[in-house]
Amino acid sequence: MNWPIGPYGTSMGALLLMTLPIHWFLTRDEPESRVGLRDLPREIREKGYGWHIALYLLMFLYKALIDHHNEPMKARVGGFTHWFWSIE
Repeated sequence: MNWPIGPYGTSMGALLLMTLPIHWFLTRDEPESRVGLRDLPREIREKGYGWHIALYLLMFLYKALIDHHNEPMKARVGGFTHWFWSIE
């Protein structure tokens, strides 16, 4: 099967889709510790999570750049990554 969005898009989509359900599952016994979506921007500003979010975005952009650069070279240089792809 030829997946149209690639491994980077798949991992990013899975991360975005699964964040809230996993959060709700892990805090199912402590709903008072959850931060509402409406209060999220205030929480980010107050606790200084902006740097954390910015570094994660930078990390994902860097990974996209590296993957875009390395994928065409894999066919030419060989290596062992095809073993991992066959397992997946």
